[in-house]
Amino acid sequence: MEKLKMAICDREEGFARKMYEYILLTEGETYDVNLFTEEEALKEYLLDNPTNILVLSDEYDRARLNLANVESLVILTGDKGKVKEHEIIYKYRKRDELLREITEAYIGSAKEKRSITCEKGLKVIGVYSPVKRCFQTSFSLTYGQMLSKNHKTLYIGFENFSGFDEMLNRITKLNIIDLLYFLECDENDFSMRIKSVVERIGDLNYIPPARSFLEFKDVDSKNWEKLIKAIDEKTDYEYLILDMSEHVMGLFDILQSCEKVFTITDESRISDAKMAQYLSILKETAYEKVIEKTERLKIPVFYDIPGEYELLPLSQLASFIRKKVMSKEGIYEGT
Repeated sequence: MEKLKMAICDREEGFARKMYEYILLTEGETYDVNLFTEEEALKEYLLDNPTNILVLSDEYDRARLNLANVESLVILTGDKGKVKEHEIIYKYRKRDELLREITEAYIGSAKEKRSITCEKGLKVIGVYSPVKRCFQTSFSLTYGQMLSKNHKTLYIGFENFSGFDEMLNRITKLNIIDLLYFLECDENDFSMRIKSVVERIGDLNYIPPARSFLEFKDVDSKNWEKLIKAIDEKTDYEYLILDMSEHVMGLFDILQSCEKVFTITDESRISDAKMAQYLSILKETAYEKVIEKTERLKIPVFYDIPGEYELLPLSQLASFIRKKVMSKEGIYEGT
């Protein structure tokens, strides 16, 4: 995968250094970053080095720079009064937010759209159960975080009322509906657009869920198939975990496209009855392949499952997944 060339130039060396180190740590596979604090050093670099994104403090006079080799210029300012969308952005904020703004500015002003493709095969894991309150989402988030220790993993949840923002004490501006819209508008932008939407739980990347399941009413299986294909072809994710719900149109088609499906149940008679009906419907509608790909997991009663999502990999549920899923599949969790 070809990296995007980025240069950061800011006289505030402490700020610039922390931003540089953050990008290297979190997006080193995407960006080849160079750091400057002196204008002369930057001028010399730009003469012979084509640069996709130049992130420049407004303290510098851009007219003194030769920008012929620069695809997109992003100006940083410490003065909120100077902020302009896709032109000048405020720099004193959380580093993940700032990087997202830089990415958006690049998309909005780039002279030539770039597409980052992935030659690795994406492993799509579906998680769905007709049984409710069976730890389906806890399983999905735990498994995803464990995978992400050694494999680049993306989680997408389809729960009716996820409560993600409240649980994680954050406010997300963009979600899965926005990502679908971006994909429809311009597929070539997808590899950059998805970066502006993605949030993190520990090492796990996730797409914020829709605010309401009603937003899915016009989204069909073809839209979901197109999204999965784009993630496969235009990103370097190794695993995609789909935490499914029956309100999603094309549920069975999506599950059938998965490499593996986990169905979480318990030991109750009600669960057995619901599972029997679910399997019967799959057979009646010619989706037997979903059954072939499905592993049914009966999760024991755990009393220590934490309410904080970041702590799930330290729980008894994680030990269960490590033993019953990861060791069986031969997946190395990493450290």
